Amino acid sequence: MIAVLQFGCGKHAEMLDMSQDHHQHRCNLFGYKYIQEREQKTSHPIWEKSRMVLNALKEGMDVVWIDADAVWVQGDIGDPIRMFSGISMAYHHYDEHGPHFNAGVMFIRNTRETIEAVQEWIETPVIDEIWVDQVSLNHVATRVPNLFRRVGHEWNSVEWLPRYQHPNPNIVAWHGKPDLALQRIPRYVKLSQQRESNRSGSP
Repeated sequence: MIAVLQFGCGKHAEMLDMSQDHHQHRCNLFGYKYIQEREQKTSHPIWEKSRMVLNALKEGMDVVWIDADAVWVQGDIGDPIRMFSGISMAYHHYDEHGPHFNAGVMFIRNTRETIEAVQEWIETPVIDEIWVDQVSLNHVATRVPNLFRRVGHEWNSVEWLPRYQHPNPNIVAWHGKPDLALQRIPRYVKLSQQRESNRSGSP
């Protein structure tokens, strides 16, 4: 079983309001399980990601994580998790933070090694007070680099950063720009729905 996970509270809950039906539909198309949560259960909302990922892995599921400020826009990509192994993410290099795996979108196969890595992620002390969990995850990646895989920017296309945009993205994101995400998510949901409608209406 493949599970698509999302979490949101505050502004990010508003983002989920805009995209949840769309993501549920995408999951239905491919037989994924859609799991969305909005209640904070950890010390900070940012740690809900690792908690939800670990729970899903322990329940025997492969995981697709999509931040609330991102939208799965392509409906014809098949089962993306089957393309990847280990813990797969796009690799970005924001000027002030250096090169890093971007944990806003993750594809995680269910193995003993990935479960152990996620557990270590949770247990890693906070190294950076701004990027918090992402820095901790990248710290784990330096310890077990063979477990981490880079994927193309089409899987995490950051609309406001031209060098990390893709002309035909599978997932569009607005990491770090919540107000922009709130403006743009409805447009991308509508475009994706129109694209699907056009395909289904083709001879």
